[in-house]
Parts: sequence; C-alpha cells; structure tokens
Amino acid sequence: MSSSKIRYSVPICGLASRICSVSFIAGGLDFFFLRGQSHLSSRSPTGGDRDEGLTTEMQVVETQSKSLCTDMTTKEEKSAGEVMKMREKDEHSEQESASINKSVQHQYFQSLTSQGVSLKCQDPEGDGPHDQHPKVEHFLGQPVQYELEDRDRLSVLTWNLDGLDSEDLLRRAGGLFSNIKKYRPDVLLLQELVPEYLHCLKKHFVNYTFLQGSDEDYFSGIMLRKSRVQLLHSNIVKFRTTSMGRNLLLAYVSFFGRELCVMTSHLESCKTSYQERQVQLTKVWTRMREVPKNVSVIFGGDTNLRDKEVSRLGGLPEGICDVWEALGEPEDCRYTWDTETNDNKDIPHSVRLRFDRVFLQAARDGPAVTPESMELIGQERLSCGYFTSDHWGILCAFTVGPEVPTNKSSCKRRRNKRREQMGINGGESHSETMSGQVLDGDNVKKGLSLQGESSQSLDSGAETPQDPGQQTECFLGHPVQCELEEKDKLTVLTWNLDGHDQELKRLGGLFSNIKKYRPEIILLQEFKTPYLRFLMIHFKNYHILTRHFSSYFTCIMLRKSRVQLLSYKTVKLPSKTMQRDLLMAHVKFCGRELYVMTSHLIYGKENSQERLDQIGKVWTQIREAPDNVAVIFGGDTNLRDWEVNKLGGPPEGISDVWEALGKPEDCRYTWDMETNDNKDIPKTIRMRLDRIFTRASTDGAAVVPKNMALIGQERLNCGLFASDHWGVLCDFTVKPQDTPHESTCKRPPEANVKEEEKKEGDEMKKNEEEPRSMSNHDKPSKQPSKAARMAISIGNLFKEHVEDKDKLTVLSWSLDGLDEGAERRCGGLLRSINKYQPDIILLQEVIPLYLAVLGTYFWNYEILPGSDDASSTCIMLKKYRVRLLRSDVVNYPTTEMNRNLLMAYVNFYGRELCVMTSHLESGKENSQERMNQLRRVWKRMREAPDDVTVIFGGDTNLRDWEVKTQKIPLPVQFTISDEIHF
Repeated sequence: MSSSKIRYSVPICGLASRICSVSFIAGGLDFFFLRGQSHLSSRSPTGGDRDEGLTTEMQVVETQSKSLCTDMTTKEEKSAGEVMKMREKDEHSEQESASINKSVQHQYFQSLTSQGVSLKCQDPEGDGPHDQHPKVEHFLGQPVQYELEDRDRLSVLTWNLDGLDSEDLLRRAGGLFSNIKKYRPDVLLLQELVPEYLHCLKKHFVNYTFLQGSDEDYFSGIMLRKSRVQLLHSNIVKFRTTSMGRNLLLAYVSFFGRELCVMTSHLESCKTSYQERQVQLTKVWTRMREVPKNVSVIFGGDTNLRDKEVSRLGGLPEGICDVWEALGEPEDCRYTWDTETNDNKDIPHSVRLRFDRVFLQAARDGPAVTPESMELIGQERLSCGYFTSDHWGILCAFTVGPEVPTNKSSCKRRRNKRREQMGINGGESHSETMSGQVLDGDNVKKGLSLQGESSQSLDSGAETPQDPGQQTECFLGHPVQCELEEKDKLTVLTWNLDGHDQELKRLGGLFSNIKKYRPEIILLQEFKTPYLRFLMIHFKNYHILTRHFSSYFTCIMLRKSRVQLLSYKTVKLPSKTMQRDLLMAHVKFCGRELYVMTSHLIYGKENSQERLDQIGKVWTQIREAPDNVAVIFGGDTNLRDWEVNKLGGPPEGISDVWEALGKPEDCRYTWDMETNDNKDIPKTIRMRLDRIFTRASTDGAAVVPKNMALIGQERLNCGLFASDHWGVLCDFTVKPQDTPHESTCKRPPEANVKEEEKKEGDEMKKNEEEPRSMSNHDKPSKQPSKAARMAISIGNLFKEHVEDKDKLTVLSWSLDGLDEGAERRCGGLLRSINKYQPDIILLQEVIPLYLAVLGTYFWNYEILPGSDDASSTCIMLKKYRVRLLRSDVVNYPTTEMNRNLLMAYVNFYGRELCVMTSHLESGKENSQERMNQLRRVWKRMREAPDDVTVIFGGDTNLRDWEVKTQKIPLPVQFTISDEIHF
C-alpha cells in the first residue's frame, strides 16, 4: 500500500558453486517470503547440511516410505531382513547384468571396427549423442541403468487410481509405486488423482515431469520420464457441458527426437450420463484429428464407455484405432473394471466392463508408431487387503519408427497433382461450401485462387530462400509448421466483432477462424477489453496493438513469425458524437515495408456527412504514406455505395479490393440480415459495410490482391454467429518493384508525375515547410518520442546486463488498478520497470488496460496473468534471462474476492527457481480468511521440490498483530526478506 520502496539483496545458496545475490523491491503491506533449498541433489557441487527445520518432515517422509515399501510386496508377509536381502540381491544382479552388457557391447563394437565400420556415434566409452541424458536414474532410491537398445520402444501406462476412495489411500499407493519401479514406463496417464497422491508421487519420483489437469478435488495427470521423454508444451481443453469438472489434458513431447502427442481424460461417469460422455468422446477424437499429420497421437484414460455407445457414434473415426482391437482383442485384457475379481467396491452383483481404453492415431508423414503389446497390471492384492485401485492399469508398449525425412519439392508436386486431378483449386481437407464455391482453409492460407484461376503459379521446382525466423509456432496449443516457401503471400483478415453484444461465447468463432486460416495481419473493430485478455492468453504468437481504451475500440494483430512491427500510432478522425480514430502500424513483411490501417467509421444513416469526412481523412492518410511503402486499409466503414459515388469514388492510386477482383457476388454483402439473425431486425438489409483499400508503392513493394472470401458464416453451438458482420479474408501477393508488373492497384502514371512535381517544389521550399512525400532517408531527423526512447532503452537491456548472471532482481507491486485514474498512473509503472529493469515482476490489482500496455511496450517480457477477472495478479519474466518452465494457478476455495495464488517454475541461467505472487483478502474484518490463504501459500512453498528455491512476493494485507495473535509462526526454513541484515 505504501509508495516507498526498499531494495534488498540476499544470497541464493546451493544454486551454483558460487554465491548469487537477489535484489528485492518491496514496500508497505507487501511481503517477500523466501524458502531456500532444503535438500541438495547429488549433482550439486556445493553439498551442504540440511536445515534443522526439515528434520521432522524428513522423518515423516521416511516413515511413509517404509510403509510404502512394505506394501510393495503381496499379501504374503516378509520380514525386514528378507526385504533387505532381496534389495541387495537385486542390486548385485543389476550390477552384474550391466557389466555383462557392457562387455558384450564392447566386443560387438570391436567386431564392427575390424570390419571397417565407423563408431563415432556408437562407442560406449565415448561421448555419443545419447550422453546428453544421464546414464543412471533412480527408482525409489535404486539406480537403474538405461537399456540403450530400447530407444524405439515406448511404454505407456494408463490407470484410474480411485483417489476419491480415502480408505487406505497411501497404503494403496504402494501398488502404483511398485509397478512404476518394476516396469519403468516412459509415459503415465493417470485419472482420479488427488493432491495427497500427487504429493507422494512428486516426492519419490523426481525423475519424472508432472502435468496436472486442474486444482479440483480430483483430476487427471501425466508423468513423463525425463531421461527418455522431453516435454515440449501442454494444454488443457475444458469440456464446457460437464457437470463433474472433466477435461482433456494433452502434451506434445519428444521421444528421442521424435515428436508425439499424448492425451488423457476421465470422461463423464455413470450410465445415465451417456449423452455427455459421447459429446466428450467426440471432442477427444476431434482434438486427435487436429494434431499435425507428422505427429502420432496416443490417448489413454478412463472413458467409462460401453461398446454400444461407440457404435451409436458410428464407430471410431478414420485413422484412429483402439489398441486393444488392433492387437487382436486379447481376452486377458478385455475387462479393466471387474468387480468379479476386484472387491475394492462393495457392489452386490458382478459387473465386468472395458472402461479404460487406449486410442492411437499414427502419423501419416512422420515416425510410424505401432502397438506391440498390452497387459493389465495391479491385479495383486496388497497387504492392507485391498487392490491398488478398483480399476486395473493398462500397460502398453509401442514401437516408434525413425524420423521420416521429407522432400518438400516432391510433396508439393504431389499436392499440386492431386489438386489438378480434382479439377478445383482447393485441397483435400477441411473444405466447406460458401455460395457455390469451394473454400479451403489451407488454400486461403497459401494464397491459392478462389476465383477459378490456375494453381500452376506454385513452382514446385523453384528454390526459396529460407526465412531466419521461427519455423514452428502454436495456434491454440497446436504446433504449426510455418510455410517458409510462401514468403510473398500475405493474408489479411478484417472483422467487426460486434462488441456491443456481451455474448463471450461468440469469441470462439474468432478463435477457430484464426487457428484455421492463420492470417498474418488481423484488423478488428468493436473490440472489447475482455476480448483483449483472451487473445493475449491464447495467441501469444501475435503482437496485439490497441491505443484507445473506451467501451469498444479497434485493434491490430500481427503474426510475429511473419510480420515485424516497426512503429504504430493513432490519428483522430473528425467526429462530433462518437469518438473514432485511425489505428496505423508500420510493419515489415519478409523484408518489405508496409503500412496497415484500420478504423470503425461512425454508423447511422443520419451521420452520412460525418462519415464522409472520416473516410476522406482516411484516404488522406493513405496517400500521405511514404511512396516506397504499400498501404492496406481494412475496417468497418459503414459506407453505402451512393456515399462513395458522391465523393467521386476512391482517389487516384487507391483501389477498392472487392472491385479490383471483379466484384465477386459471394463477397458483396458483409452485413446480411437475410442470413445473419444475430440482430433482431424486422426487415431484410444487405450492405457492404466492411471494405479493404490498398495503395501500391511507386518504388517499393507492390501489393497485388489475389482472392477474397467471407468467413464466420457457420452458426456456433450457442445458436449465434461469431458476429453480425461477416469477416473479410483477403490474400495478397507482395512483389518487389524491381520489374514492371500488371496490377489493378498500381498507381497511375499521372499520379507519379504530380508527385515528382511536388517533390521538386518541396525541395525548393524545404527550409519553409516540411515535405511530406519525401522518402524516409530524406526526412529531417526528429527527436524520438517518449515511447520510442523507452523502446530504445528496453532494446539495450540485453547489452547492458548480459554479464550479470549472478544477480536476480525481483519487483513486487500492487498497482491499485481498480481506483480512478489508472490510465494516467500507468506511466509510473512503465518508468519504474525501465529504470530498475527487474528480472521478475510480481504485480497485483492488474487491470486489462495495464496488461495491454505492458504487452505493447515490453515485448522482452513474458506475461502470465492470474485470471480473466477485472483485477488479477500477474507475473512478468525477462525472456533472455529467465526462462519459463511451467506455471500454475491455485484458487482459494473460500475467498469472496476471487483471490488466487499464481506460481511459476523458471530457469535462471541453469538454476531452477519457483516464484509466487498473490493478493490476499482485504479488509480488517476478513482476518481469518486472510490467515487461511496465507497458510495455503506457505503450504505450496513447502511442497516445491527440495532442490528448488522459492520466492513469494505480493500484497498480503497482513498486520503484525495478526501473525502474533493467530499464532501461525513462520515455518523454520522460511525467511522474511525485511528481517535479513545486509
């Protein structure tokens, strides 16, 4: 709450062999809690004693571990001495086996050497490619040497653990532990996990990466064996109509360089929920089919399916197989929920069903994945008298083939040949009919003609220089390979989103179309603040530009992998009643400069003259752009044709793209009340309100329109369309102006003569007035604006601080975003970030306006918002110094102010940290709730891995008397930073 700030520095011990200092900035009611490493792994070079505060905790863990080890045996009791003898025998056998294997491998390599075979990557004594993984890992404390020959065999275990049954839960966990130790699966797909179960797994299996489906009472989870499976990214797909909190958890992984997608879910339970279960199953199949063709998909989970339910859906989709059926329907693996044998549940009659299933969709263009074997596990009764779960686990083995090299030219020739055989310019997938034409998502993306032109313009043999930009990006969690060979194809989408209507359900229509067509430039009108939050969360591969924050505004989105932002600004348009402006961005598309503009002109027939004044201002800005830069404008102009004719049509050099393409009839009406019934309008109105104008450059890149299509004409599940306007999607070919070319958007010769005469006159009067049509390098230098100076300063951060790898700076600040005047106070935050340049920023009371401004000015930070509410927490990470590993949001169950805990695991120059922030309950009367939230924060800090240092910073709203009166002393291994002496 206080405006004063104090800087602190504390040592981070155990992170590396040298001492690192941490700088903190805090003040007032905001606190920092620091939990150092409580246990150093064997790889740490520093070593060190454990903290005294962990003694009791470690004793409890050891006691639990002993009880779990006891449960790892079957019901037949064994003495402790026999168990120790078995362990020693196992260790001796493993060492002997490893020695024999090493000897055999050495003899084998010697025989290959004698035959003249090179062993640069096969020498077991050398540092081959496999040496990037540790050669030994531990399962429940026992070292295991990898089977190097099994790099083509992937083992997957799926199991419903019945965590909702609290009867002997931890003792039943021993069955899972013993099976993990025995089979060492590469991927575990778990259902009905509970926090206690997950905590135990994290404590004892540190060699696995954990993914959690949610923070509810029970959830699904994925475990990935670190030595063999590397996590690329993950996603959670919510089932919107579920009444049991079910979702789909998926992860893209790399298995020794071969990309795979693994999924798990726990579909709706009970026989009466068969309809919802079928909806969820269809959603799973849809997600599997949306995965790229070069990636194989493995789904495993508790589907609760009956065979007749799959039959009602018409069976499995093409390309997806049931692994049990593919292996010949082995009888011993038929029933995964068998109350005839498994008596964990007190069910009076016998029920045998195949609830748990594994689906496989093999890659069509990538490494082949084929099922090898399947078996049911967990069928041994434990010493407690129970089985591990009321479900049997399914252990599957797959053979993963080598990476298949692809020849892009040959693939393109085959693709073009198929298109010619089909007799259309469309592809073979995801096609839909619009007004008698075939419209294909991939074709629109690649700039193929939708107006009946030949597709032979794609030269399959031509070599295209590769773009140094990123080659893979994600759209809604799905990786997409960038079309590097289509460097001259530019896709632009303009769409009025009808932000007046508060139905956020319609936003899914925009999301699905962005994912489908992947436009480089998106021009949006009637844009609301909630839309901005969702787009920033789900489309991080786009720059999002917006300047005017009112009830609704305009927005420009630029695809980072293809479009580079140089600068942008806002120009006010003449308006008396409705505030309107023109948003302009100066960009570079594959090395060629462009101007893109958007605006939402005033609506209403009675405002015709004001609308004409505004479009006149827009055309003036288009003409005043530099001559070597092409211009594209798209927006909701609300223009009627007679109004444009009243002005004599567009000025010379400016072209209406719809007219330039021959006025295609299916793209005439963008506001069509005959088809679109989002608005309750009694009469039929059809108008072309949304338009795209272009102006070609005289000596730079020329923009030639190739095709146009209207999108958003599919009715959504909510019964509405995405907007009352159709979106206008247009493809352009961006050509250099080195050679003459035919273009309907080319500026006439008369305009060039006039411009030359104007240049000569301006040169004579350059001391009297500033020339507007001169090229960029001839313009007089100007003092950069505040925003430009800030951007320059931010761009120099890397050069100034790249050597300071042992100092971590953390800023925690409650911004009071809900108070009046937040827009004016935002500049103070920007200046403070620019001054102190913190590596980690923990913010509270953040409003969407702040998030938009921070995302615009600080591109070198990764922004993690805590929620989609009007005020939330936020974590910012400096990208080139702090790398995000994973993040999580923990909701407080009893909060009345929608408060939560936002946490992120990060990597700071090879040293793993966990940072947390929260805004605890406000008000003196909410003292007890604040204490409960604080306990939950401390609990989460203690649950972090022992070799990870935890830093918490936030607005705790704590008073000193609360901590003393409530008698909740700080945990032993915790420290408050303002109590440390420096």
